Amino acid sequence: MFHVVYLFDVMDGRQADFERAWKELTEAIYRNGGSLGSRLMKQDSRRYMAIAQWPNEKSWSESPAALPGWTGAIRDRMRDCCHSIETVFTGTVLADLTRNSTYRGD
Repeated sequence: MFHVVYLFDVMDGRQADFERAWKELTEAIYRNGGSLGSRLMKQDSRRYMAIAQWPNEKSWSESPAALPGWTGAIRDRMRDCCHSIETVFTGTVLADLTRNSTYRGD
């Protein structure tokens, strides 16, 4: 499993537009580009982080070529909401101790 971490600095007043475009683009990448999905987190009114999951690094690097042309407009809408977008980390999972349910101490 391969993960990519992105940081977004979103313009004031553009948060809802950013979140909507991020969701649309992420769903398109999942359906068409081989992604296993992504999580979006918000630190404060401007700073967001996304962690995208991929089967491997090759599928991530080849995904832009697999996307339909109409996804470019969504990507542009998302970028227009941001001061900056950075890819801050890429890496292969060594261990995964997350669970899909609430921690119960077991």
